[in-house]
Amino acid sequence: MDINAFLEGSNLSEFALWSPAAGELLLMGSDDLAYYHQVEILYHGVEYADAPASFWKPRFREATEQETHQFRMGEGAGTRAKLHVIEDSADGAVATYLVAAERCALAIGMVYHYNRPSLQPGERLAPWVRP
Repeated sequence: MDINAFLEGSNLSEFALWSPAAGELLLMGSDDLAYYHQVEILYHGVEYADAPASFWKPRFREATEQETHQFRMGEGAGTRAKLHVIEDSADGAVATYLVAAERCALAIGMVYHYNRPSLQPGERLAPWVRP
């Protein structure tokens, strides 16, 4: 599934980063992150990440050959993981952030940020919520 196409057809605008385990980076997306999120982009085998803690309506893509070469010649020297790009529009300008990770996975479904009884199929509690 193309994450950008999915986001274009949704009202998801708030995104935040969370690191559930060493070497993993989770980007959660919602229309109200205080209570839940509906999309997860999980980067596995993260070797490098240069990104803020939150985004507003980001776009996702793979790095170009030129971006990858530039990265590997500078701060990414020795990094062999695939380079992923997150673009965020702030104040009319586009900021580009990099994540070097072995792979990236997309998950869609309702994830509650609070204890909620009687979960329906496809719903779950966020890992930090204790039932």
